[in-house]
Amino acid sequence: MSSNQEHYYNAGKAEGRAEEKTGRMADTVKEKARSAKETAGAKTQEAKDRAGEAAEATKEKTYEGKEKTKGMLAETGDKVKNMAASAADTVKQTLGMGGDNQTAAGEHRVTHEREEHGLGGGIGGTGGQQRTTTTTRKETNY
Repeated sequence: MSSNQEHYYNAGKAEGRAEEKTGRMADTVKEKARSAKETAGAKTQEAKDRAGEAAEATKEKTYEGKEKTKGMLAETGDKVKNMAASAADTVKQTLGMGGDNQTAAGEHRVTHEREEHGLGGGIGGTGGQQRTTTTTRKETNY
């Protein structure tokens, strides 16, 4: 082989080795990029999942607080209503305006019912009804 031909042959060999090495490096870079993309995707999904869980927990806590407040307001309203009814009945009895609550023996009978709610409108709390009957006897001497 002539020296010129040998020179071209060696140059071709070197070029082939360089292309092969470049191809391997490109494959390595592609694999690392694919791996980084997968890792980033997994981390992004993890962050989305955590954010969704936090939002759901906040939503549940807000609902629980709302229900608790609603139950407390209902209980307070019932207590005020029962106290007002009791006070009105007491005034009526005192003034002799008991009306339909008078028995044959001249007694005035007043029945108060009150419903008690636990926190949360009776869910998980103590609740029930309580009935109180008050009888007063009005004596009239002629």
